[in-house]
This record gives sequence, C-alpha cells and structure tokens, in this order.
Amino acid sequence: MTTTLFDLIRHGEPAGGHMYRGHKDDPLSDLGWQQMRDAIQAGDQWDHILTSPLLRCREFAAELSKQQHIPLTVAHDFKEISFGDWEGKTREQVAQEYGDHQAKFRIFTSVSATPGHCGNRRYKVRGSCWSAMAALSAWC
Repeated sequence: MTTTLFDLIRHGEPAGGHMYRGHKDDPLSDLGWQQMRDAIQAGDQWDHILTSPLLRCREFAAELSKQQHIPLTVAHDFKEISFGDWEGKTREQVAQEYGDHQAKFRIFTSVSATPGHCGNRRYKVRGSCWSAMAALSAWC
C-alpha cells in the first residue's frame, strides 16, 4: 500500500478587496502573489500540483509547476462554492440587502444556500474535493 500526502495551500489575497467571491474569478492582487511566494520554502518538494480552475489559484500553481518542473492538474472539482446573489458583494452590502441571512448561513453552513443559488453547498464541495484527491492519488 502506498501513502499519498497532500499539502493544501490556500490562495493569497485576490484583486478587488474583501467580498463574497466563490465563482467570481478574480486573479491574485500584488499582495496575494507575494503571500503565495512567501508561503513556499526552499526545501519544499512535491510530485504533482492539483489546483482549482479559478485564477486566484491556477495562475500561481502554474508558476510553481514551471519553476519546480512538476506536473500540474487543474481539478474542476476544486472550485469554490458559489455565493449566488452575494457574489462580488461585501459583507456590509449583503447585510444591507439581506438582513441577518449571513448569520443564518454561517450557523447552518453545510445545509444552507445563499439567495439566488440553489445548490453547491459546502458538504457537496468537500465531497468533490475528496473525489478529485482520490482520483489523483490513484493515478500517481
């Protein structure tokens, strides 16, 4: 039996400031690029990079893949949840437009959907991510 280890690296700050950004495909800001580059240590070694298709993840993953000479797979199942009508809005804007719905969403996050979106809840995203990692570990 072979053991497969995964290092998870979250993306840096996206361009456009703080907002609900699920499927909104903003690239990294200059600070976000620096955060990602600072997260990588000289001795870090990987055999493969698996990334979300979103720019804030994919562009740095492509840079790292090229620098480290390791394969890159864009895993569409690694895409963030959609925030529906909240996409691109700040917490303040959502509070003004939807009242206390944010608090309910945070409390019941695994079963609650945002307005304007009828699916892609967090438990489904977790399942998709696990499936993508299992497929990659079987392939490696």
